[in-house]
Amino acid sequence: MLYLLACNLGEILVVFVPILIGLNSPLAAVQILLINLITDGLPALALGVDAPEPGIMTRRPRNPREGIVNGFHMKVVLFNAVFIAAAVILSYLTGRSMEANPASDDRLAETMAFMTLAMAELTRAYSFRSETRNAWQINPFTNTRLLWAILLSAVIAVAAVASEPLRQLFKTQALSGTQWLIALGFSLIPFAAFEAFKAVRRLSAAGR
Repeated sequence: MLYLLACNLGEILVVFVPILIGLNSPLAAVQILLINLITDGLPALALGVDAPEPGIMTRRPRNPREGIVNGFHMKVVLFNAVFIAAAVILSYLTGRSMEANPASDDRLAETMAFMTLAMAELTRAYSFRSETRNAWQINPFTNTRLLWAILLSAVIAVAAVASEPLRQLFKTQALSGTQWLIALGFSLIPFAAFEAFKAVRRLSAAGR
């Protein structure tokens, strides 16, 4: 649930922040639809069958008056959404700087933003397996459904850029090797930020 909330809030920020500063939306409507159906939906379903956190039965019980999403959860959602938006907007602006005429055609920038968002959601899916442990502390093979969901979603996202018929459908364009690396590099920002967030929070709790 937190994974999807962060995804959706991040997408809202991705669309509206550029418009507020006088730019076009970094994503076409059909690209947002594809991300919601594939790169958000499949990993979220797989996360739903993930194993419980170790030691969950030794934690203090939740306040029965507390909502499903508490204050800490909202901080997690907002934190992730901000870094998602920042990564995608930076990728979009980088793409615009590579356009021959960004004022009239920003298809390259949209494609880089789309790929950054798609891959950011997939890497974050693995990060959201735990609120406390870092990704490298979790055995990846304890949830093979998630691995397959991420792989399938990644193949579909890449095909939307690599395949000519799908480029026409999803309003993308082919990327050069450098542009692929830039988009994928930006996509790691939300993952790295949340992993750092968890590590700092864990160290802070241990020092109390």
